Amino acid sequence: KETNSPHLLLAGAGSGKTKIIVDKFLYLLNFFSADSILVLTFTNNAVDEIKRRIAKRMNIGRYSKFINDKILNISTYHSFFYSIIKEFYIELGYKSVPMVCDTKIYQCNINNECGDTIYIYYDDIILNVIKLFQKDNIANEISSRYKYILVDEYQDLDFLSDYLIKKIDAGRGKIMYAGDDDQSIYGYNGGDFFNILTFDLFFPFGKVFVFQNNYRSLPTVVEFCN
Repeated sequence: KETNSPHLLLAGAGSGKTKIIVDKFLYLLNFFSADSILVLTFTNNAVDEIKRRIAKRMNIGRYSKFINDKILNISTYHSFFYSIIKEFYIELGYKSVPMVCDTKIYQCNINNECGDTIYIYYDDIILNVIKLFQKDNIANEISSRYKYILVDEYQDLDFLSDYLIKKIDAGRGKIMYAGDDDQSIYGYNGGDFFNILTFDLFFPFGKVFVFQNNYRSLPTVVEFCN
C-alpha cells in the first residue's frame, strides 16, 4: 500500500516478489488507470506470468483480449524501449521503423540499411532512446503517460536503462524496484546489481522492504544454499 515514496523490495528466491508486483498493480488500480501503470521485467516468460496472475486475480477467464486492450504496459525492458523508437523513429533520422537484429547484417551500407530495411542491434535500442530523451519534449511526452512504474528483476538492469526509467519517473518518486542482488546473472549483458546498492543515493527519502522467507523450496534446500 506504499504509494507516497519510492521504494525498493529486496526479495530472495521464492519469497513472493512476483506476487507483490501483481498485488501492487491491482492496488494501484484504485488510484490510476491500468494503462498509466508501467510494469517492466526482463523476459517474455516473466511478462506472461505477471499478466496471467493479474487476469486470474481479476477472475478473467479468457484474458488475452482484456490484457491486450486494457493492460497495455506490461513489457520487457527491450520491448518497451523499442516501442518508443517505433513511435519516434523519424526524430532519430530513420526513413522507416528499424528492425532489431542480434547478429551482424552483411551486404548493408554503413548505416545498416539493406534496401528499404534498416537494422539496429539490441544495444542500439537503449542508445537510441537516450538520444530521443535528450529532447525535452519527447522525454516529457513519455513521462506524462505513466503515473506509476513497477520495475522487476532490478539486479539485472543495466545503468543506462535505469537512467531512462528514472527519466520517465521524472523525480515524482512513483516507482517500486524489486530485485535480489544474489540473483544477478546478466552481468555479461550489462546488468549491474550496483543499482540496488546505490538506491538510497538516488532516493534518499526512499524506503527498503526486505523479504527473506523462501516459500518455494524445502528447508533442506534453503539450508544448503545458505
